[in-house]
Amino acid sequence: MKRVILFLLCLPFIQINAQQHEKFNKSLYISGSLGIYKSTDNISQRNFGENRIGGGLGFGFRIIDNVMFYTRAQYLSKSNFHSYYNSYNLDTDLRVVNEIGTANASVSQLIVNTGLQYNLYLSKELALGILGGITYTMIDQKAKTLSGNIIRQINNEWFNGYFGGAIIEKSFKNSDLSLFAEAIYNYIDENSLYFRDAFSGMNFMIGGRYYLGG
Repeated sequence: MKRVILFLLCLPFIQINAQQHEKFNKSLYISGSLGIYKSTDNISQRNFGENRIGGGLGFGFRIIDNVMFYTRAQYLSKSNFHSYYNSYNLDTDLRVVNEIGTANASVSQLIVNTGLQYNLYLSKELALGILGGITYTMIDQKAKTLSGNIIRQINNEWFNGYFGGAIIEKSFKNSDLSLFAEAIYNYIDENSLYFRDAFSGMNFMIGGRYYLGG
């Protein structure tokens, strides 16, 4: 609690100090990035690929002082990896028999994050941002048995959820370009017991921002 009170007392000074950081206070930026998406559920890692790799584009603008509007879209994909499926059968004694099989799978995912970024300025050329907002994701996934039979398929279905994370950004003197690294956790509410926690995960990205306006 003492730390929270101390942070609130220092907040006005942080906001005043933000006016000195002209590079971070440009009105509009565009960004490009590359990174991985890692599912947090062990079963999902097998069925949707442990690490999905892809690139993203984004833009944002300063709303007031340390607060920025933040949005970006990232496309990820992984193909020809082994996943697992469970085939439920009834034997002659009406007992359920679980048959675990191996499938050949592919998956693509579009993630759209939209929210706010709050900056804490560590120096004139270094900022730490806190991110949060709403996540939308579109999934296209197909799994086939080794004989070629389709056992699971998701055709461009949309799901929503929330995200939170942090970004560290480094600007350069006399340049409108900055470099950043960010880590975001996406919680996807699939509204389905079968897909529960299947698409939630950590997103790690590195990239650059180009500031357009003063």
